[in-house]
Amino acid sequence: MTSGFASGYAVTGRPGLCRGEPERERGRERERKRARKRKRKRARIRLRPADYAVTRAGEDAPYTRPVGKVCPWCLEPLRLSDRKAVRCPRCDRSFVDDAGRELRPIDLRYDSTVAQQQERFPQVLMIGGAIVLVIAIGLSTLHFAAVAAAPLIVVGHLVAVRLWLVRDAMRLLGPARKRFVRWLSRLGFLWIGIPGYGLAAAPLVGIAPAVAAFAGLTAAAHAYTGWSLAREFERAPLAGWEKALLWILALATLAALIGLAALVALLGWSAAAIAEWVSTR
Repeated sequence: MTSGFASGYAVTGRPGLCRGEPERERGRERERKRARKRKRKRARIRLRPADYAVTRAGEDAPYTRPVGKVCPWCLEPLRLSDRKAVRCPRCDRSFVDDAGRELRPIDLRYDSTVAQQQERFPQVLMIGGAIVLVIAIGLSTLHFAAVAAAPLIVVGHLVAVRLWLVRDAMRLLGPARKRFVRWLSRLGFLWIGIPGYGLAAAPLVGIAPAVAAFAGLTAAAHAYTGWSLAREFERAPLAGWEKALLWILALATLAALIGLAALVALLGWSAAAIAEWVSTR
């Protein structure tokens, strides 16, 4: 008995196993792996009536287009192999609707997101308007120094709108529309916010333009994000005026930056020329 135990340990490296035991154990492990693989395969191809899409020929065919990176129901991340399935491996809900179209998170959360943003909009206006009013009164005492603070106020305003007003809506937009909304908002805030907040340098008179810039930009971001969310829900493409407006603002911003760099270079050259002329006198 002792010799058998010792010989089994010597052959297999594990106590209590005889000579043929490792082969049987490896066979059982291979069988378990095959069973798990068959189970995953059955889960991927398990179809129900709601999982079929109507093809152009009018025949029923399984929905095989890869879905997004997360499940539209439980919002859990999906592995690459799970994106071609018809049901979520975690919540066991279908990835397609009754019409055979891919379900997206916006299809399930559109109404609640719109209602939540509508509820937050007046709160952001009231709280943010009071804060901007106090800042504008303080900036009016700084005179021309307020112009330098205007870009910082624009950045803070943009971050506040992004975090407290349109954050949930932005998460439901597609990648292309999300980029357009993000960059149109940035450039719009840049072109309207800096002059509006910069006018706060004028004592008392500049308070009204600063508050109006805040209210106008916040309302514009709210309206444009809501409109984009509705277009995304309807699966509508980007409008032509959106692309044209983004290109116009981008080119105008680039031209303004080039002009500003040229102006700075001209002022530097002029200062150097004046200093050289003074030194020769």
